[in-house]
Amino acid sequence: ARRHAEKLWGSVEELKREAPQLAEPHYHEGRMLRALQRDEEAERSQDRAVELAGRVEATTGSRAVLPLALYERGVVRMLRYERLRAEKRAELLGARAAGRDPGDPPPEAPTDEEVEGTYPEVGEAKRAAAGDLREAARLAPTGGEGRGSAARGMLAVLEGHEGAEAPLREALGADRYMVEVYAALAGLASARGEYEAAARCYEEGHEADRGYLPHLLGMARALDSASAVAESRGEGGADLRGRALGALDQALALEEACVEARSLKATVLLREGRALLGAGRDAEAVVAYEAASRAAERALSINPRSAAAANSQAIVHQSLGDAKRGRGEDPAAEYERALLGYDKALSINPRLTEAANNQAIVYASLGDAKRRRGEDPTAEYEKALLGLERALYINPRYAEAAISQANIYKSLGDAKRGRGEDPTAEYGKALLGCEKALS
Repeated sequence: ARRHAEKLWGSVEELKREAPQLAEPHYHEGRMLRALQRDEEAERSQDRAVELAGRVEATTGSRAVLPLALYERGVVRMLRYERLRAEKRAELLGARAAGRDPGDPPPEAPTDEEVEGTYPEVGEAKRAAAGDLREAARLAPTGGEGRGSAARGMLAVLEGHEGAEAPLREALGADRYMVEVYAALAGLASARGEYEAAARCYEEGHEADRGYLPHLLGMARALDSASAVAESRGEGGADLRGRALGALDQALALEEACVEARSLKATVLLREGRALLGAGRDAEAVVAYEAASRAAERALSINPRSAAAANSQAIVHQSLGDAKRGRGEDPAAEYERALLGYDKALSINPRLTEAANNQAIVYASLGDAKRRRGEDPTAEYEKALLGLERALYINPRYAEAAISQANIYKSLGDAKRGRGEDPTAEYGKALLGCEKALS
């Protein structure tokens, strides 16, 4: 894609200068940018193509570009929606996993409805993509080169309608290099909870285009989700995590400096560490946690402003602290490193609710340790509550933060009761927190 883009770019730029009223060069520019995975720039190019093609004075050629530009913009927006949904699902799953003792059953993966209900921006991204694809399908019902079929199929995926797979397969029959269609088929499988099937769709796409990095990242995410489901059923999932790590290694072979791949690798290794810890294989768990820490550190060295990498690194230290606590050792040093990591993640992205929630859980764990030693845990619990108030201010529907808040108020009440004081106010606040989470 890069080689062809280098040859074509000059011609496209020249045409944009000489014929600024034409939509075609902006459309082709957007396609090249998407091939180079520069999606934000690709969307801007298609914005301009849609604007020019929709004008009353547009040429016949520009008007013909309109459904194609809408399709391309819809694809870019759908890819953004998929990435955002995966990111927020991981945040929710991480929040559910935080603070669990080794050996506790893993949390269930959040559904699409839970993700969209918790994070309104995910639903907004979905609606923007659906609007473009719907209009593209309307304007090009027969869809040249399979794009009409692809638009109808992807729209059905987004809106949860049945019968999406047939038009998507029809589109691939017309053009097997439509990389976005493989992602749509994978999204369809993921929506059914069939994460291994989703991974196979990405693998099929990878066979068609071995240079397309998002297929490998999607495959790794799907396999990681499949491993979470397998764990929840008591089936392990180690082989699935191994395959996810293999896909990420392939992605890093394509682009060594891919921050997303390294952050995702840290996430998969964290899950592996927790599974090993739960199985009593502490030494192997520490190896997995150390590998996760290295992956997160490498991501941060590439992009020091990566909130996801900083958050992953903090989760590593929190997990190591939880492991020490489970063995009856002092987790304070690891928890302090975790707190610093969450501070960094929140300084980069103050709206990262998972980091605010997890940091609060660490403070609560430090408070619990103080209470077990007979010391006053109030300062730590108050810091935890401040973090949770921050998370709930960012996202009032963040149920995990409300549950954590209720647990801390209960712990404050327990501490008061242990000192012979009246815990009624704290227990009342704990009940309110439970009601907030349930609502």
